[in-house]
Amino acid sequence: METGDFRRLHHQRGFRNPKPTGYHTHSLPWSKKNHVTDLFKRIWRYKTIPPRIKTFSWRLLRQALATGSMPGRFTKHVNQNCQLCGPRCYTDAALSPDDTSGAMRPTGLGIFIFNSNSMQPLAIYIKAKSPAVSSVLMAEATALSLAAKVVRLLHIGQVNYFSDNEILVKLLQRTMPSSHQDWRLKPLLTLFADSNINIDHHMFKIPRAQNLTAHSLVSQAIKLHTQFVCTSASHGNYCPVKEALHFVSWDQLDLLHVKCC
Repeated sequence: METGDFRRLHHQRGFRNPKPTGYHTHSLPWSKKNHVTDLFKRIWRYKTIPPRIKTFSWRLLRQALATGSMPGRFTKHVNQNCQLCGPRCYTDAALSPDDTSGAMRPTGLGIFIFNSNSMQPLAIYIKAKSPAVSSVLMAEATALSLAAKVVRLLHIGQVNYFSDNEILVKLLQRTMPSSHQDWRLKPLLTLFADSNINIDHHMFKIPRAQNLTAHSLVSQAIKLHTQFVCTSASHGNYCPVKEALHFVSWDQLDLLHVKCC
């Protein structure tokens, strides 16, 4: 059989695929493509239908409406596990190396809170001092507990805490056995947990290089006198940070310098 005869026989037996007319509808079966095309033609013939409605119907039939999952491919999504999204709190403490006697020593505390959920982004710098700390870990826990108390008083509903002390972070993440805890840490860890009730919070370990702001506050804490400075233009005559800190009462803890801007 010649090639031409085969093509004529193929055409006579109805093997030729029908070609769709009008607009392309690649995602639909053949039986639905013709139906969609005919329906669109009927809508387009009506002169009384506004062009905007016709365009909408065309997009609807073509499954091209900008709703559902389609715009999600072109918009930004907030990662729920993003450490730098939302309010952040950095803490640090300075204390001479541990000794075997476990004597109480003064320590400097540094807290840096950045609240991006406020009407205007607010940065809070806190320098404090505690004269009754027996270890570096206890000093770090004291700074973190104070920070959690301030966060609660400021009514911050979601916050990420950052510390460069790996042991403290593991204790709060419950990845270290409780038998390894110093009994003197339990009141501080309990205070941290109580301050974060009904607050969506997470604890992260960061290297010292990413905790420079809190570390800088610590190094200045012991040298300063009590002072409060507010340079936020949005606060005016009323500063919510200053108001909240009036309720911070903690034995043997002194707030030396607080600045919000």
